[in-house]
Amino acid sequence: MMRVFYCIKCKKYQYTNQQNRAFCCGEPMYEVDVEFTDFVKMDCEEREKLLSDRKNLRK
Repeated sequence: MMRVFYCIKCKKYQYTNQQNRAFCCGEPMYEVDVEFTDFVKMDCEEREKLLSDRKNLRK
């Protein structure tokens, strides 16, 4: 299962399939509460809206 992680400091996201955690800017990234296939189908505006709502992020 692919996971999507997001760094709130530098605004980068990362995809992993084997890891339960990801790190960026020296800190753990937030896991985005969305299916990978749905995330990659989103356009930039949809992604920004999803990522700006912190209830979709979990550490």
